[in-house]
Amino acid sequence: MRRWLLAIAMMCPARTAVAWTFEETAICTLSHQEGATQVVVTFDPPTGLYAIKLTKAGGWQDDAIFQIRFEGPQALTIGTDQHVVATQDGSLSVTDTGFGNVLAGIALNDRMTAMLGDQSATVSTVDAAEPVAAFNACPSPKTS
Repeated sequence: MRRWLLAIAMMCPARTAVAWTFEETAICTLSHQEGATQVVVTFDPPTGLYAIKLTKAGGWQDDAIFQIRFEGPQALTIGTDQHVVATQDGSLSVTDTGFGNVLAGIALNDRMTAMLGDQSATVSTVDAAEPVAAFNACPSPKTS
């Protein structure tokens, strides 16, 4: 019996979790871990600021232009020179007051590739629509 179970287990390829998740605390968070690549999108309602932080094996080496290419039914490539590469951990981040293109790209496509110079990291976005909808419903910034 043990050999039979072991044989079945060996025929099933190992999979890492690829689900996008949403968490609403003081800061709304959309995240995804795929292999050594992690994507975290946040929204801070009191400040109205969005941020995306990308980490990958080996970190990122700074370059002039950061781009994200979304592949799928609503293909899109967006870019900025307003990114920051952290010296401590080599993570890449961008902060802005609007992330409509980023969120639509994640929700409506099949894959996302982050590119900085000749470096890149690709993750699936196939299951992201529902978590992105929850993220988009996160509280809006308070106005006085």
